[in-house]
Amino acid sequence: MDEVHARGRKVKSSLRNISVTVIELPRGKFGWQLLEKQENHGWQALAEGQTAFARYADAMAAGLLQLQSLVADLSAGPRRPAATSAERQESAATGDDETATGEDAQQPSGKLFGFGPLR
Repeated sequence: MDEVHARGRKVKSSLRNISVTVIELPRGKFGWQLLEKQENHGWQALAEGQTAFARYADAMAAGLLQLQSLVADLSAGPRRPAATSAERQESAATGDDETATGEDAQQPSGKLFGFGPLR
């Protein structure tokens, strides 16, 4: 589990830190990459699109769709394999096992996220 700094506290999280980025290709075209934050705090390429898009928004949408395909449960996000019972006990003992409430809680929408379908 990674330690995430949230609201000035260290919180253990099984959420994978994956970002979608758009890159500029030759001739004014755009492509997408998925990058994942590593434990050493660097970023590593996870996937890259093979299509050149004329519009930035289309490249971003394609990257978001690829990210979505990696996520089994969109309400929980991309997760690492389940923690061992020892890790769960440690998390509970240190108070790092928080559940979002109030304005931080997100209700699943049941829809695609991002920029929507490609045109």
